[in-house]
Amino acid sequence: MIRYLKLYLFIFFILTAFCGFSQEMNLLNTENTESFAKYLLNTKQYKFAAQEYERLIFLNPQNINYKKELLLSYRNSGDYLQGLKTYKLFVSEDNNMGDIFLIEYVKLNILGGYADSIYSLLQTLNNENIYKPDITLTYNLITKNWDNLPEKNDSGYNAGLIQLSAEISDIRYKSPFAAGAFSTVIPGAGKFYTGRWKDGLVSFLFVGLTSYQAYRGFNKKGTDSVYGWVLGGISFGFYVGNIFGSVKSAKLYNTNLQDAYVKKAGDYFIDKY
Repeated sequence: MIRYLKLYLFIFFILTAFCGFSQEMNLLNTENTESFAKYLLNTKQYKFAAQEYERLIFLNPQNINYKKELLLSYRNSGDYLQGLKTYKLFVSEDNNMGDIFLIEYVKLNILGGYADSIYSLLQTLNNENIYKPDITLTYNLITKNWDNLPEKNDSGYNAGLIQLSAEISDIRYKSPFAAGAFSTVIPGAGKFYTGRWKDGLVSFLFVGLTSYQAYRGFNKKGTDSVYGWVLGGISFGFYVGNIFGSVKSAKLYNTNLQDAYVKKAGDYFIDKY
């Protein structure tokens, strides 16, 4: 009886192991792996999706769609360097891949902040490439190369990029000289001019209060007032610093304004292509 029991247990173990192995092999076949990869991509689990697409490419190295989805997964997961390395690997295996994944390559470089790589890419594209004009314009926009932007009615570029170019051409900057001059006349006025209302108000109140206290000290004890000299020195130092701060505030305002358009241009290219 014990002998038969052992035999039954052995057969049961073999059947269980075989079923488990079969189920695992079924889960790892191409169709199921592809479905799972798409699910991960659609649910924004990009890192895990990349792993599944790597497996799919290993099983089907000629499948272009898998390669596109892998690059997309890397981009959406924020792993831009790995995406670029993978792109170069694909191109090294087949030179034609460069044209197929061209837009994805540009997007990876925009997000990674590798503008030089986009410039190098442009040198390799022939003038017949339909994407070259828009990639060139996007490159000029994100690198602040704004001296020779196209005209508003130029039909050779994407309409949205042309609109951005027009907005950039019409940017109204804040004058650092005017900001400094305003704060020279009225402490804090230069920061009001650049939109920094709280800083401007603090500057106005601080310079005004310390100047008034210095005046009171001198009014009571004349030039012998230590209190007056101390408060007067603090007030003067803050007054001068406020002038330079207003100049810096205007420059920062202009830089932030430019950076906002740089981001807008990069985001536009990524969203529209």
